[in-house]
Amino acid sequence: MKTPFRLDDHPRRPQPPLASPPAGYFDQLPRQIMARVQPEATTESVTWGWLITLSRPLRTALASALVLGAFRRPST
Repeated sequence: MKTPFRLDDHPRRPQPPLASPPAGYFDQLPRQIMARVQPEATTESVTWGWLITLSRPLRTALASALVLGAFRRPST
């Protein structure tokens, strides 16, 4: 059987004091993070870019027509 262990019986070791942050660190931190995390420039494909100009219902109809047209059997 294990011997009982009480955490209160064991004193904590003293920790070295932490250094304070440099002056203005937390004021500059958001700008530094945002400078690193810039979104990548999106390059739209020239061949598919015209689809964005169409309305959503028209794009849906076009996609449906393409899918249904692909399953159409060729006439012999």
